Amino acid sequence: MVAQDFSPAFEAWETETYLKGTTRDQTDVESRTVGAAILMLFALPQIAHGFRNLYMISIGISLFVAGGVLDAFTLNVLGPHAKRLYGRLRMWTALSWGAGTFAMGIINDHYGFGWNFVLYAAFAVIQLLAVGFSVDPTKRSKSDGAPLENPQKEVLMKVLTHKHTIAFFVEIFVFAMGMGVIEKGLLFVFMIRDLKASTTLCGACVGVTVLFELPVFQYSEKILQTLGHDGIVSIAYCCYIVRVFGYTMLTPETKHWILALELLHGFTFAGFWIAAVEHTRALTPPGWSSTMQSLLTGTYQCFGQGIGAIAGGFVMKHLGSAILYRSTATMVTALLMYKIVIALFVPSMSTTPTLVQASFHEDVRDLEVSEKASTEL
Repeated sequence: MVAQDFSPAFEAWETETYLKGTTRDQTDVESRTVGAAILMLFALPQIAHGFRNLYMISIGISLFVAGGVLDAFTLNVLGPHAKRLYGRLRMWTALSWGAGTFAMGIINDHYGFGWNFVLYAAFAVIQLLAVGFSVDPTKRSKSDGAPLENPQKEVLMKVLTHKHTIAFFVEIFVFAMGMGVIEKGLLFVFMIRDLKASTTLCGACVGVTVLFELPVFQYSEKILQTLGHDGIVSIAYCCYIVRVFGYTMLTPETKHWILALELLHGFTFAGFWIAAVEHTRALTPPGWSSTMQSLLTGTYQCFGQGIGAIAGGFVMKHLGSAILYRSTATMVTALLMYKIVIALFVPSMSTTPTLVQASFHEDVRDLEVSEKASTEL
């Protein structure tokens, strides 16, 4: 199956993403250039044929993904305004994603799939030129007064091994597995194979997903202030459960109702993502922004969604789509119950970064005092 062919590249993707993060705030122009060039190999039938070739091309693309670094750079540039402005900037990505996917579905139906890669290359060149000439890769925020030039590894390790941080990333991983059966191609396999949908409907499906993403990203600050991290994540889980269980109720005659279900993607992804990025930013010790955001991206997009897509492809092939989506709905229901139980009965285990922040700020002061004493001696 298509998703099974491509998703194993998550291992290489995650490793490269994390390594890029440790360099902190470098521009991703080089990565995007090479990634776009490798993706163009899909347009060459002499190369893009057979499982092995498609698999190797997918791994090559995944080695040059730097989403976490780009998020970290954006947050650093925004500085104290990150909570207010990050969602608004991310909204434009959602808008272009939806419009582009819808247009590519129509192009594929009328002119063939190869044109998608040609258009991708053209827009990639435009993006690279814009980033290369307008973004200063040395620009970063020092609004917190932290010593960005000399980040403390001891502080980072203490944050990463804190029980709140571990619980947070485990939750990210589990939910990402559920999202992997939607966002890594299995939904399109289900639509085309089970619902007899056209590629135009598949493109429209993605276009619809961004409609509710736009207001969520636009008003992300107010949503975060009103609902908080746990509130937003709980709503995202509820939307996911309704969404994937609804898939199992569709038939070829009612397939267009999937557009209504995809409206729930607004909170399923956009709400969850703004909460996750902000929570990670709050957990981040001084000087480790790219590493932490890359860890978030790797856990969600690579490990979580990759494993979810592999397992989901196997289940879909051998047990059917209905079993797959009902199983993931049950898994996320269990995740929602976990959050409710923790919030009601073990509030001290709630994934708030307050205690972690206090801990690493105290460690920073201790290390600075230690270094100063060593220098004087």
